[in-house]
Amino acid sequence: MINTYSLVALYLSVLSFAELAISNVSLRKCAFFILGIVPLVLFVGLRGGDVDDDYYSYIKYFELAPTLSNFASDLQDYEEQTSGVEKGFSLVASVLASIGASPEVGIFVFALINFLFLYWVITRYSINYFYSLFIYYCLFLPTFFTHIRFSLALVVGFYALMRLLVYRRKLLSWALLLATPFMHIAAIIFIPTIIGYRLMKNVKIIHFGVVVLMISSFLLVVDFSAIIGGILSYVGGRYEFYVSAGTGSIVSAALRILFLFLFLLGFKGAYGAAFSEAVLRKPDPSSFYIVFFIYCLSTLVWSIGWQVDVLYRLGLALQFSMVLLVPYYIYYHAKQRVMSYVLVGASTGLFNGYLFYTLAGGVSVLGDYQTIFSGQ
Repeated sequence: MINTYSLVALYLSVLSFAELAISNVSLRKCAFFILGIVPLVLFVGLRGGDVDDDYYSYIKYFELAPTLSNFASDLQDYEEQTSGVEKGFSLVASVLASIGASPEVGIFVFALINFLFLYWVITRYSINYFYSLFIYYCLFLPTFFTHIRFSLALVVGFYALMRLLVYRRKLLSWALLLATPFMHIAAIIFIPTIIGYRLMKNVKIIHFGVVVLMISSFLLVVDFSAIIGGILSYVGGRYEFYVSAGTGSIVSAALRILFLFLFLLGFKGAYGAAFSEAVLRKPDPSSFYIVFFIYCLSTLVWSIGWQVDVLYRLGLALQFSMVLLVPYYIYYHAKQRVMSYVLVGASTGLFNGYLFYTLAGGVSVLGDYQTIFSGQ
């Protein structure tokens, strides 16, 4: 019997095809918000306690949060009681406590903000809104249920990163980028990403991808766990946990390298006005180059990050780029020659197979879905 999580994935995949029949952008955005974002906010924000392992931990975090009037004096005690949770989360929890919000309201607020920022990212930079949402759902299913701090920091950080690099809007973008590590430290990866993109802006992105492909393939087979573990042990504190924490799979890391190879093969010659018209529907193709650059970095991080959990999180944050990059890839090849159909058909099958495989892994770590109203 198909479970609730898989039904949601099926629902989003059907809407991905239905969206192709809608040409009006405003109508597409409206449908995406009403049929995609709102249901997921309710689905995630109103979940019950036995869905994920961290639910009751966050209930405790919200219950213990001091009010704003006592925030400075009680912060140290609060951090000790919550195993050193980041100060940004502590502040948000304190604001909610000050207005009398229940812990369940706190979880709903995090889901609401998470999916609102996701809406802004997808509608500004994606080709197919619902397909991007489907990709996000499959890749990050356990994340936005279980690791709500990391999930929120990831989406807000990526929004700020794209806003800064594409539109050059600095004040709010930098404010958000600098704030997100205080929600979850893994979001700090977006700051060196900006520096790296600025340094590499005069290098052809495809050439950069080829170099990353070769380096990642080499790093994949080198054991870095002892070196990284030593660094984390030296840093100490709560990050020592990541030395012995669960890691990813070498197969999963190898698949990301394979995807990079397919992107390089498929996007060869993807430059200039013709590409912009075919894919981005606007004169500036920079958003594609930025997303591709981020995916290259994610592949590089994944090539060693699967060995140690803290780098695994960094790679996962950068992997958000697939939410935008895969639709670019498919749409671009839908307008090319017959051989491109063969390539895109095989690649799309592989991408979606991986998404369903990842979805199955996410479902396996979650309990049967229930709402906070179940049993009342």
